[in-house]
Amino acid sequence: EESDVITTFEHLESVLMEEVAREVGGPNGRCTTLEAGRCLHEISLSLAKLGLFKSATKFCNTCIKLVESNLGPSELVAALLYNSSMIHAEANEFGAAEEKISECMKIRVKTSGQENILYVRSLCLLGDILSTMSDYATAQTCFDKAIGILKIIPPRYHLDFGIVLYKLGRNQHRRGGYLDDALQCYEEAHEFEKVELGDSHSFIASLLTKKGEVLLQSDVDQAIQNFEDALEVLNDA
Repeated sequence: EESDVITTFEHLESVLMEEVAREVGGPNGRCTTLEAGRCLHEISLSLAKLGLFKSATKFCNTCIKLVESNLGPSELVAALLYNSSMIHAEANEFGAAEEKISECMKIRVKTSGQENILYVRSLCLLGDILSTMSDYATAQTCFDKAIGILKIIPPRYHLDFGIVLYKLGRNQHRRGGYLDDALQCYEEAHEFEKVELGDSHSFIASLLTKKGEVLLQSDVDQAIQNFEDALEVLNDA
C-alpha cells in the first residue's frame, strides 16, 4: 500500500529530526544534520522511483534545508536542488520546479562558474521546464545559452550537445511556426548522437521519430522513411 510506505517514511523522518534536535542541543545526538539529510534524500529517491513524486518532493526539500544549514550554498546543495527540481517537474509542479532550478543555478554560478557542464545541464533543465509551461521564447534563450557555453568548454560533451539540440528542437516543434528550426535541431542532434551512441540506441530512434513528426507537415514519404528507420533502430537496440 502506498499510504503504508509514506507513513513508514514519515515516522523515520520524525525519528531523524528528533536526533538532529539532540545533536544541535548538545553531544547526546546520534545523528548529524548531514546524516539525516542523506537519509531523507535516499527516501525521496525511493519514493520517486515508486512514482510518488509529490511525497518525494517533501522529503527532498527537508533534506535540502538540513544540508544547507550545515554546509551553506555548496555544490552538494546545488545538486540536491537540481534533483528537487526534477522531482517537482515529474509531479507537474512546474512553478516549484522552476524555483528550485533557479536556486541551483545561483549557487552554481558561484561554485562552478557559468562555463561549466553542471551549469549547462541546469540551464537545459530550466529550458525544459519553461518549454513545458509554454514559455517557448524564454526556453529558447536557455537552450541557446547552453549551446553557446558548450561551444567554448572542452569538446568532450557531445552527448550533452545532442541533448540540448534535441530539447531546443522539441521546444521549437511545440511552439508552432518554427518547424524548419525544429527539423534542423533534430538533424544536428542526430549527427552528434550517432557519433556518441552508435546507430542502435533508443535515443537515436527518438530523434528519427521526432524528425518524422516534423516532416509529416511537408514530406510524407520522408516522414514514413524516418519512422521505419526508427523502428529498425529499436529492433536492433
